[in-house]
Amino acid sequence: MRNGIVPFAAAVAALAGLAGCGQGLATSQLRADPAFKTVTNGDFELRYRINGDHFDAFVSCTTSGWVALGLNAPRGMSGSDIKIGYADRDGAHLRDDYGTSRRAHASDVSLGGKDDITNATATEANGRTEIGFTIPLSSSDRYDGYVLAAGQSEPIILGCGKDGAKDFTTIHKKVAGMTITL
Repeated sequence: MRNGIVPFAAAVAALAGLAGCGQGLATSQLRADPAFKTVTNGDFELRYRINGDHFDAFVSCTTSGWVALGLNAPRGMSGSDIKIGYADRDGAHLRDDYGTSRRAHASDVSLGGKDDITNATATEANGRTEIGFTIPLSSSDRYDGYVLAAGQSEPIILGCGKDGAKDFTTIHKKVAGMTITL
């Protein structure tokens, strides 16, 4: 039995190494990439870049709960494309949502759309939660409703849940809006 465990463990280690390759967002080298633009608003920090035909982003806030970024948000949450997530002992939890009204949102999947998030990461350390993700610059999902392009001005919203809000539904404790240049 021991002889079977060693090759299996080696295979798992090799696959884990492969999983770290590619365009995953969780590496310190990527975090230091000068192609990322950084904006702050109060406790929020957003780092983002155009990467080929994708948009990479990290958003963080002082909370042990959820953090969210809403794109295409000229009217706040209503009609915006929301990426929301949190970290817990089971790992990263991110969801692609749509602002169904000024005060509500639902997952794209529950509305008949699709979840476009790839390279999902979430961490919580020192009272701060950060989510990271990649999305396409142009989505075919009717609940995303955006086409992102370099140089474009994009209205966004940022939100975070209260400490311990490890879900997608607890009302925000902080929210901020701004326009970024991609």
